[in-house]
Amino acid sequence: MNTADINPKGIGTELGLKLGCDDAPIKSIEFINYRCPFARKFFQSNSYLLDEWVAAGKLQRIIKSYDRDKHELSKANILHQYIDYDRPEEAYQMIHYFYANQDVWGEMDHDGVKDWVENVVGLERQDNEDIAQAIRQEGEGNGVRFVPTVFLAGHILDEHEDYFTIRKWLQEALEDQALKNSFDPSALSDANGFVLGSDQAEKTVYQFIDLYEPESAAYVKEAFPILRQAVESGQIRLVTKIFSLRHGGGYKGEVMQRFIDYQDSDKALDQVEEILSRRPEWEASDFEGVFKFAEEELGYSYQGNQEALKAAHKEGQAVGVEASPAVFIDGRGFQADQALAGVQDKL
Repeated sequence: MNTADINPKGIGTELGLKLGCDDAPIKSIEFINYRCPFARKFFQSNSYLLDEWVAAGKLQRIIKSYDRDKHELSKANILHQYIDYDRPEEAYQMIHYFYANQDVWGEMDHDGVKDWVENVVGLERQDNEDIAQAIRQEGEGNGVRFVPTVFLAGHILDEHEDYFTIRKWLQEALEDQALKNSFDPSALSDANGFVLGSDQAEKTVYQFIDLYEPESAAYVKEAFPILRQAVESGQIRLVTKIFSLRHGGGYKGEVMQRFIDYQDSDKALDQVEEILSRRPEWEASDFEGVFKFAEEELGYSYQGNQEALKAAHKEGQAVGVEASPAVFIDGRGFQADQALAGVQDKL
């Protein structure tokens, strides 16, 4: 499935038929059309698995009945008007019924479909015009061209993914969520780091970075442009903490931390970016070589910063940081390879 033109950030959980509790840790957002045979395949093949997760409180399904203009698919637009969103369980069973009888009503013309749903099935038309239009605008505005298109656990999929792949994605998403829930953001503070952005920004983002870790270098390369833009637009206030996973003194990342100018936040962020972008040039050096590289190659002045390093390490332990990078956004924590995804998703 080509997902290049799809914007998952624009797809919300507000519109659609909701199955399961709102505080379920995983969401499945499903754009379907009742006439599409591929949507039927996805729905019938995967509903048993997804419903198990819904019943366990681990998943919420948001089913978006997606109006389409193609002649055959447009027959389902009629049926979309008969779903009762106020009775989600009954509506869900009715979708199953529509798919089970797709070969019956799907061969009728549009008038026949209307007659069938009212006089054979016995449903009354609901006031679904606004929600149908809103779902259509949401989908088309964010590149959803085909049905089914399903957003699940960070993946965009169609009818081709098998049961075992989807179950694996669900389990991985649950494990990731458990990791995020182990964080305690209440211990976060502005101290012992450097701050960029306005106090009037919409939200504050905290990031913990170990200057020696290769994962930090990969994160900084991709995440910093996003974060800088968000700071400049007034969306976020960014608090950066330099800490050490190998705290105790003498480690190479800690040596580099001694040269960060905490008094000039813009400069400090530039230094972090430069140190990590040039990591291959100094990572194999001994401690004296790292010190010399910072002074002679990078042109930095020694700042000290020992107390800031110790305090940031202590704060990281208090909030549950176990890897670098670690990012806190909207009260949720992301670390290691999830940190970049957290930034991309939240900003």
